Amino acid sequence: MSEGMQVHRCRFTDFVPQAINAIEYAPATVRRPYVAVGRANGDIEIWSAKGNLVYEKTIPGVVNGSLETLAWAHQTKLTKDDLELFDTEKEREKATRRLTERAPRLFSAGLNAVIVEWDLAKLVPKAAVDSYGGAVWCMSTNHAQTQLAVGTEDGHIRLFDITDDKLVYQRCFDKIKARILSVAWSHDDQTIVTGSADGAVR
Repeated sequence: MSEGMQVHRCRFTDFVPQAINAIEYAPATVRRPYVAVGRANGDIEIWSAKGNLVYEKTIPGVVNGSLETLAWAHQTKLTKDDLELFDTEKEREKATRRLTERAPRLFSAGLNAVIVEWDLAKLVPKAAVDSYGGAVWCMSTNHAQTQLAVGTEDGHIRLFDITDDKLVYQRCFDKIKARILSVAWSHDDQTIVTGSADGAVR
């Protein structure tokens, strides 16, 4: 008598990738170049950009979260306040070296009005603050890597202090009558330029 043959049934589903809402290169001061890719479902993918793009890991998005914008930060210079803490040039150089050797920081924000800093090792939120202005459509770190400019639904640009691992609300600029959709810093960090839903550049 012949033995029965086992049959395995497989079903295949079409893979539909989530839309990419944001993509951001890590600062050039980071030893290993990274690219962060933000998906519409809130997932953030980390890709190595050394040579060819190579996928490394995914930070899972929060439930009912959203992602519209990403920003990296990597402070490599001491602030004026930091400089006053050290008596000698050798101490300042040592503190600067510690800053440079730190891993970069990654921030995300979206329609849920929360700015999140992510722990890139544990793949979980490290800190979170309210945007104080509703949905966040854009963010940009200044060239000194000490401030985060955030454009919100209510037409304000808000600044957050990100020195020394902080994420603290700092100040708010005058309101315009349209949501802020894009933001950029001048090279000297003295001017912020915005693009808004009414088609104006300010």
